[in-house]
Amino acid sequence: MKFLDRLIDKRIANYSKGVGAMLQYNPLLVSMESTETDRHMTRRMLENSVWYSGIEQDIAYFYNKEAKKFYRKGQPSESMNYFWADAENDIRKIHSGFPQLICEKMVDLIVGNGFEVKVEGGDETILQEKIDEILKDNKFKSLLLNKSIETESWAGGVAWKLSWNPDLTEYPIIEAWQPENYTNIVISGRIVADIFYAYYDKGNLKYRLSEIYGVDKKGAYIDYKLEQLTTGITNDVNAPAQWVDVPFKTLEQTKDLKRITFEGYFKRLSLYKANKLPNSEFRNSLVGESDFAGSYGAFDAIDEILSTWIQEFRDGKLHRYFPEELMIKNSNGDYNYPSNFKKDHILYSDSPSENIDKQKIQYAQGDVRADKHIESFKAWEMLLLNNAGLSPLTVGATGLEGIDASAQSQQEREKVSIRTRNKKIELWKEFLEDYLQTVLEFHLMTKSMKKNDVETYDVGTIPEFEIIVSFNDYIIKSRADRTEEVRNGMGTSWDVLTAVKYVHDNLTEREQLALSARLKLENNYNSISRAELSALNAENLDNEELMIEQEVEIIENEEPAIEGEPAIEDEPDAV
Repeated sequence: MKFLDRLIDKRIANYSKGVGAMLQYNPLLVSMESTETDRHMTRRMLENSVWYSGIEQDIAYFYNKEAKKFYRKGQPSESMNYFWADAENDIRKIHSGFPQLICEKMVDLIVGNGFEVKVEGGDETILQEKIDEILKDNKFKSLLLNKSIETESWAGGVAWKLSWNPDLTEYPIIEAWQPENYTNIVISGRIVADIFYAYYDKGNLKYRLSEIYGVDKKGAYIDYKLEQLTTGITNDVNAPAQWVDVPFKTLEQTKDLKRITFEGYFKRLSLYKANKLPNSEFRNSLVGESDFAGSYGAFDAIDEILSTWIQEFRDGKLHRYFPEELMIKNSNGDYNYPSNFKKDHILYSDSPSENIDKQKIQYAQGDVRADKHIESFKAWEMLLLNNAGLSPLTVGATGLEGIDASAQSQQEREKVSIRTRNKKIELWKEFLEDYLQTVLEFHLMTKSMKKNDVETYDVGTIPEFEIIVSFNDYIIKSRADRTEEVRNGMGTSWDVLTAVKYVHDNLTEREQLALSARLKLENNYNSISRAELSALNAENLDNEELMIEQEVEIIENEEPAIEGEPAIEDEPDAV
């Protein structure tokens, strides 16, 4: 019994260590190295950029030259088997343009029907005018936001930064920075500083300027660092080149740069906007995931389908075989070939023969299986759209829906795109409300702040306000659609006044109240509010004054009083 007790006690002691102590991931058992390195990030960013550019020469160069440099877990990239990586294939290579189309449609999806930026709080009228002027000066609606949405779509994110240059404009300058020239400093999973790179050449030397945005105990700051690309720092001849700090006076463009601190203002003047997180490839990074993720092989496949299709079309052109002996000979006994004739015909020589068939003009054409190519193209196109979170109708592709499209509303046919839009708008709304408030506060700061010394500014009092950003509906319903929606829901989810405001949103509030009262009276409703009756009475008085001015005879008509029990709220005949 004692032995059994000791055995039981031992097993209990082992289990008391917990599952984590018994089952855990042991990296020593595998040889797979982490892929979350600058090397793999560089490859992915470069690959995204060449697909987005859509330049066929750049795509071919990347997969023929650059992709070979990147090994993953000790193995060459699978992209070495791509259609674009085959340098020996001499067929015409065609790019579909799908990657760029995806990015462009993301812009239409989010801001295609417009958006509004409103200020709420003290002095909101004056502040509204200020923010409108700032946005107009930065070409916010026509350029900046559209560019940023496209950039985050292909790159996985975009970073904005504020700068102040009174020589250019009195307003803050908002810049959307390309992701290749941006990085950040992360502490405990939070971005604490943004770094923006600018590159310069001086003779054979290369320089990098780092513009660092952050916040310290004094307040927000913008700091700078100039570096030179240098080799031969160590004794190792194979050591890579390194960036080494150099004085600002080294370059004419940077000689006057100094750190700037805005004392008392504790919000960073830059902000990074991720496209979507987490990033499935770089899980421990705050870099957002591109809309191209998981589609690189599909991009290549659909280009191969198009290129093969066009090559077969070329090979299947009509060939005209013309016997050379039927041509007219000149005085020297040579055949005369008209310039256009030889271009459109294949001439062949044949000895005179009693077989007349050999001397006939013959035609031959290959069989181009266009239907097979179309079906393959549609299948890959649908895969690309699913990966990007877009519906076929959004990009103008028809014939891909698995439903009876003619019987479905636009909202039903674009429900995949609408879900994607809702997710993106939620992130953009949070980003814009946060950053545009910083922009307006920065503008107010620059108008009232005082310079303490060569490096710091004392920020004055900033009024309290809030920025509200709203995006218009993606699908704008017609009045007929709205009326039908209201009619189906009247008595359950709709009341008359709410229905009137929904259907007739072009009317003023008084006109909406008057119309609601009129509909209720026409349909024997007793539940008419004082506001509705007042609006209807005011409208009647206005109409009466107008008729008097036009000298129209007014006929007195005594309206019958409403008696009896309150009428049942039936559905109105019209809204």
